[in-house]
Parts: sequence; structure tokens; C-alpha cells
Amino acid sequence: MADTEDFEITLGEEPNSAVCEKCGTRYFVGDDYRCPHGPLHFENANHFDPVVIHEGPNGRIRFPAHANAPIPAGFHKKELTTIGEVRRFQRRVNQIEDSKIRQQIEHECEVLETQESANRSDLFNMMRNGGFVEYPKFNDRGQVVGMERREVHFSEKMKAFAQVAMNRNNSIRPRSQSANFTIEPFEMDQSNRDAYRDERDGFRSKRR
Repeated sequence: MADTEDFEITLGEEPNSAVCEKCGTRYFVGDDYRCPHGPLHFENANHFDPVVIHEGPNGRIRFPAHANAPIPAGFHKKELTTIGEVRRFQRRVNQIEDSKIRQQIEHECEVLETQESANRSDLFNMMRNGGFVEYPKFNDRGQVVGMERREVHFSEKMKAFAQVAMNRNNSIRPRSQSANFTIEPFEMDQSNRDAYRDERDGFRSKRR
């Protein structure tokens, strides 16, 4: 495995935080405002191996393959040492990634609407005035030997059907959703982890 993964994101300013004028440390809601700014609540200070990330300029974040991976040029190592820090980091990443997803969905909807507008212009014209449609032309053996044009006029039932189809298509649009970024050890436990099977338990499903 490479020393660092190719996974990189860019984060904005951290909400609900301030920078200490004395020591320059950034602290958050729930942290002590006095130096050295540790967590106020015990549940935020449970001990575990730190979560290591590499922070770079302009909010860039890289996720190293292991805690001692080389630090890329221009980045510095940061350790998330409390559950509170991990939760804040997850929320921060999700805010940024969810915003990217919303922008992508908005762009996809704009492209789709532009395509539909062009296509429906021809359809509306045919519904009003009729037009010609190309159909495959078959020989006696059922083989396609060419195309032929036929004049088509929409009946009232055909117009109603076309309108229903367009209304139904209008209701089908790409939908935004959350990135649901998580740091797995803090989210997965016996209740939501897949069962495993091996020779030690006779290949019976167990949860761990």
C-alpha cells in the first residue's frame, strides 16, 4: 500500500470555534476557553489512538494510510485525540461534501431541463401541427430495407397521453443526499457491522 491514499478534500473555516489570543489554539463549543483548552466533558475525552490527518493550505485535507506516513510538502500532521474533535471533524467534512453534492445536482438538473426544453419544443409543434416521423421499411422476409416517412397527427387522446408522460418525467429529477462521511471505528459496532463467518465457528454467522 502506498504511504498516503489519493483521497483528498478541501475544507472551509471551522464553525462554532475561536482562536485563543494567548496561545493561538483553535477551540470549540464544549472546550475550555482557558489554556490549554481541553474538553470540558469526560465523555469527549475517552482514550483511543489518535486519528491522524494531514492539513494543507486552503483547507486541503489528506488521509494518510497509516499514522506515521510521510507528510506531503506543504502539509502538517494533525491528531484528533478526543471524540469531540472527531465528531466536529466529521460534521465539518459533511458540510463541505454535502455542499458539493448539492451543486452537482443543481448542475445536472439545469442540463436536463435544457435538453428537455429543446426536445419538447419539437414535440409541442408536432402536437399542434402534426409532422412526419421516420419508420423502418421491411421487405417480405421481415428485413429492414430502409426508412420511410409517414405523416402523423395527434388525436386528443394522444395529446393527453403525451402530457401525462411529460408530467411524470418532470417529477423524476436527481435528488441531493448527504455524503455521510464517517470515521468508521467511531460509527461501527456490533449493532451495525456485518456478520462474519470462518472455520472457528463452523461458518455460522456471528457478529463481533
